Parts: sequence; structure tokens; C-alpha cells
Amino acid sequence: MFTYINYVKYLTFPAQKSSLIDRANELHLPAEFIHELDKLPDHIYNSTEELLNEYELYK
Repeated sequence: MFTYINYVKYLTFPAQKSSLIDRANELHLPAEFIHELDKLPDHIYNSTEELLNEYELYK
């Protein structure tokens, strides 16, 4: 979770999961982080908090 929190701050919300992954790739964020994003359900995330809560459910 530590790594996830450190990188999620670079993402822009609201955004669809695929847009978050695209942005993470553009920023050259670590592959491990992008892989964790890819595990999340595919819908629109409105905030950092919402994304982190969803991550806690699916990790």
C-alpha cells in the first residue's frame, strides 16, 4: 500500500480506469503500480480517496 499511495497523487480525477493507466504510463510510473491499477474494477474514479478505498477491497 505504501508504494500505491506515493504514486496515486500523480493521477488526475475524475477518470476512467483506462485513463488512469494511460496517465501512469505517460508519467513512467513503475510497472508494479500500473499492474495494481489494472486489477481494479473498470469504472470512473472521482477522487484519490475513492481509488484507494477500491484498492483496499480488491488487493
